[in-house]
Amino acid sequence: MDETTPDRNGTTTVRQEVSAAAAAIHIAVYNFVRVHNALGCTPAKAAGVLGEPWDMDRLFDEVMRHAQRSMTGFGERLNC
Repeated sequence: MDETTPDRNGTTTVRQEVSAAAAAIHIAVYNFVRVHNALGCTPAKAAGVLGEPWDMDRLFDEVMRHAQRSMTGFGERLNC
């Protein structure tokens, strides 16, 4: 079985997970970091979600903070 084919259980492959992560990073940078000429700010600021544009360091910190919260108690939820 090659990397692009789902296994018998229909679970995602490594390539699909990497593609999903790359798409999520692109969307986050597009909305939270990149200042758009037509708007004069980021889409998140234009929508009132942020007070100021983030830089890549801030985006990284927020992603890591979210991942930390998501993994807290993960073993307990699985009864491991």
